[in-house]
Amino acid sequence: EIVDAFFRERSIVNHHLASFNDFLPTKDNPNSRMQRIVDDARVSEDSTERGIIRLDVQKTKSSIYVRVGRRRDARGVVNPSAEPTIFIG
Repeated sequence: EIVDAFFRERSIVNHHLASFNDFLPTKDNPNSRMQRIVDDARVSEDSTERGIIRLDVQKTKSSIYVRVGRRRDARGVVNPSAEPTIFIG
């Protein structure tokens, strides 16, 4: 009954479109589900830096890293309205 009531109010197509739109980062939806996943990504469990992938220094001969997500301030706080960024340095 609950499922039937839900689909009386919303069609399955509208449900899928709303879910897809919620997932993608856009100017109207900067804090999308995908952006939150990227912001919280960690390469390893012992990494304290979210959203930063550090490449193996022994293999790269330098401190190359890839940062995805949004910039964090000194306290580690992310401004949810900030533009998504990808940085390779």
